[in-house]
Amino acid sequence: TRARYQQLFQNQEITKEYECLTVMPDDWHVGETRDVTLLLDPNPAGRGVKVVETDDSARAAAKNPKFKLARTTVTFLGPVAADIGDVLASSRGGGSGGGATSASIPLHAVGCGCGHCGSSMQVGYWRLQPHTGRTHQLRVTMDWLGYPILGEDTYGREAGAQGPSASAGSAPTYTPQLRLTATALAFVDPVTGERRAYRSARNIAAPADVPTTP
Repeated sequence: TRARYQQLFQNQEITKEYECLTVMPDDWHVGETRDVTLLLDPNPAGRGVKVVETDDSARAAAKNPKFKLARTTVTFLGPVAADIGDVLASSRGGGSGGGATSASIPLHAVGCGCGHCGSSMQVGYWRLQPHTGRTHQLRVTMDWLGYPILGEDTYGREAGAQGPSASAGSAPTYTPQLRLTATALAFVDPVTGERRAYRSARNIAAPADVPTTP
């Protein structure tokens, strides 16, 4: 019985939805949906996966089995007020009208006293529906679109600088929370034939966990 459920994932027969937060986009309108297909190199020399730029992704994937197609439906749900005090919101991407942008928010951390931490800021709220299951698919897709997910530490121009390291005797050490969460799962039960759907009650715009001093 367990194998039948595992095959649902292997055969891509499970519908999944995710939500994420980024800086406010300046080239999407609320409710806009785009189908994004990328060709990924899962074993680049550097960290993470790499987008292979090509005019014909399907043909390139057929010629080189190492490359994998990644298909995602991306929907901009609109602005949302979120507590993002634990991340550095200086990733590249658009933004205007008082939202979180690289120009408006400095490097800050939970409890650093900068005047921004612990306060709600306007950020971009997205729904992501992957149709393939590639490594880092959603993270690299949002980066390719120009809006790395807040808390990202692998992709984006500011990768590796997402959240300050605490010095001795100062703020507690913590890991910034990646603003990406699974929200829905649906499939046809291979045993009963019933359609099953599950949705998370988690609010991605809620404050990140407050760190504790080790």
